Amino acid sequence: MIKEAFGTNASCRHRQIKCFFALQNPRIPTPSRKTFPNWKVRPLLKWINHVGPQCYMPGKSISIDEMTMGFQGRHRDKKRITYKSEGDGFQADALSDDGYALQIFMRNDPAPKEYLKNGTSPLHARVLRLFDVMEHQYHQAGMDNLYNSVSFCKKSYMHKNRVLVHGVARKGGRGIPACVKQEEIQNREEQLKVRGRVKAAVLRGDENCPNLIAASVYDTKPVHYLSMVSDVVRWVEKLSKVYNVNTDTTE
Repeated sequence: MIKEAFGTNASCRHRQIKCFFALQNPRIPTPSRKTFPNWKVRPLLKWINHVGPQCYMPGKSISIDEMTMGFQGRHRDKKRITYKSEGDGFQADALSDDGYALQIFMRNDPAPKEYLKNGTSPLHARVLRLFDVMEHQYHQAGMDNLYNSVSFCKKSYMHKNRVLVHGVARKGGRGIPACVKQEEIQNREEQLKVRGRVKAAVLRGDENCPNLIAASVYDTKPVHYLSMVSDVVRWVEKLSKVYNVNTDTTE
């Protein structure tokens, strides 16, 4: 009966079943969705987070970003995503290095209470929990403007693993000092005048947040940046060869 059910490709079917077959004990009561919204796939998620750090040793530089698992059906926790080609799905915060995800935290799971007690937002509380898995201190975590802020830089450094954060940041409500902020200019002629303008400021006197640099540069629009990984701020002259179409030479 088993041979007939497996068909001609029995060995492949057997390997697939060994990898993905799972059972649930019906005698275990189903917990509340508020506590365990991912109860059915919780064993798989726990196994991913358990085996991830054992299979890969991250380098000095790591990254924090959101991860989307595509889903086309109906579910109350599915996120509507119109700004990415992947489409709708379930979202998670992920700690990665060189394309390998070491640890994930599902967005619909409750944020860890031990980090919420000191006023940390649920988003940053999930990221701090991701930092718990690191075995060494002073990793440099790059992230986009969804996560980065001055308060989070400080909390990351006060974490037991002393994580140093850097990345672009939104200018509103993220602790960017007024002396660094640059407003977007709509007039084309005025844009050309301020293009390339750079501003920088360094936080002094805070032992819980050393070497924090806030900078901004005006490209096609103002870009604001926070960093705890830079040791020094200085002007560096960069020269590059440019082709001149009038003289047909490279200068």
